[in-house]
Amino acid sequence: MHTINDAAKMIGETYSRVWHAFAYGRVAAPLRVGRAFVLTDTDIDRLRTYFNGDRSRCAPKERQRPLPENRQSPASQQDRHDVAS
Repeated sequence: MHTINDAAKMIGETYSRVWHAFAYGRVAAPLRVGRAFVLTDTDIDRLRTYFNGDRSRCAPKERQRPLPENRQSPASQQDRHDVAS
């Protein structure tokens, strides 16, 4: 079990780069205990793979939510605005 700081030192990256990889969903987030991340060796291997450039194998699956039925996409709102002018 490792902390983000331990993992950063192990892979040769800064703490902030490792934290941002988790925070912005670039790498699947590890177990959290309270406010702290607890990383396993598998999580560290995933980070190593991500920072070495093979990012397709590390990223979590994308979650896409459809727009609610009563909302339109920004493109259709722009078209409606152009017609009203």
